[in-house]
Amino acid sequence: MIVKMKFLSISGPRTDIDRVSASYLSKYEMQLENAITELKTTDNLMPFMDVNPYKEPLSKAEQYVAMLAQPKGEMDTSLTADEILTMIRDLNHDYLDLKAREDRLKKQKEEFLERLHELEPFQPLELNLKEVYGYQYMKVRFGRVNVEYYQKLEKYLFDDLNAVFIEGARDENYVYGCYFTSNPEVCKIDSVFNSLHFERISLSSDFIGTPTQACEELQKEIGKTKKKIKKINQSIRVLVEKHAAELLGAQKRLEELCNIFDVRKMAARIEEGDNKEEYYILCGWMGEEDVAKFLEETKKDNK
Repeated sequence: MIVKMKFLSISGPRTDIDRVSASYLSKYEMQLENAITELKTTDNLMPFMDVNPYKEPLSKAEQYVAMLAQPKGEMDTSLTADEILTMIRDLNHDYLDLKAREDRLKKQKEEFLERLHELEPFQPLELNLKEVYGYQYMKVRFGRVNVEYYQKLEKYLFDDLNAVFIEGARDENYVYGCYFTSNPEVCKIDSVFNSLHFERISLSSDFIGTPTQACEELQKEIGKTKKKIKKINQSIRVLVEKHAAELLGAQKRLEELCNIFDVRKMAARIEEGDNKEEYYILCGWMGEEDVAKFLEETKKDNK
């Protein structure tokens, strides 16, 4: 069906553009044209430069709605625009606070995991880490050596090298372990091990007990941290679900407000009169029947 269209221009005080858009343009289908382009023969036309204040809150509402167990549930549409913005702001504040705590715990968990992975290859060593780091007359070096060089290292050890190497775990590429040497020999022994591509690994001096015991403690701390993270995730879910109906209603209303405000993208503004009062201009195409209804309805609009 072909609908006859009419070109229509709408103008009014700049501050009234949202009311007109909400009251009329949302009711009647109008194909808006860029007013500055269409009315280029009119002097002093200026675009609207306002930033849409509903865009960011809408993005947040969409984010939280996506987190709901039932994103298409019952909605609460009773909140005003200001109440919606306040609700979104308060919810976002609480959410970010929980996320910050979660991020700190995740970072802590990664640090525990890093220390665990660092220490695991030394679990076969039956020595007290706190004690060996406190030896007064001896030095200990933890690290790994390539399997290919380990045979050469064994030869040096058999050739009366003044050092003792204790082997830990092995994988297909490396042999892990530690060597002990006296303080006077430490520079010489370090040079020998360096020549054999021994890669030193600095273990934290705050480990307590054997490497196995220290690993068990780290695993416990990782387990506790995971539980804390899980608890925070539960708190986030409860926080968002508590506002489920409000969020669904807010999303719908913010979409409407966002679209209404974005009418400015197609509008022009102009200053008129001695007081330089600003007016908006909207123009576009509307079906003839809708134009008649629109004009009849706006007769009663004294604004």
